[in-house]
Amino acid sequence: MEDEQKTEKYLNAKGAGKFIGLAPQTLANKRSKGLPPAYCKIGRAIRYSTSDLIKFMESCKVLPRE
Repeated sequence: MEDEQKTEKYLNAKGAGKFIGLAPQTLANKRSKGLPPAYCKIGRAIRYSTSDLIKFMESCKVLPRE
């Protein structure tokens, strides 16, 4: 767990949007509605951890029918 914290990357809204394929404004809309993905707010700065973004993408996964 300690190693994970050392290598954790945090992205601003533009970088996070690029990482998951959403516009920064879409992320802002989701934040204002209290929707995922999770984010950190430090003063006025918004940051998204890459692990939270991956969890968000995994939660949106649609599995095909067999």
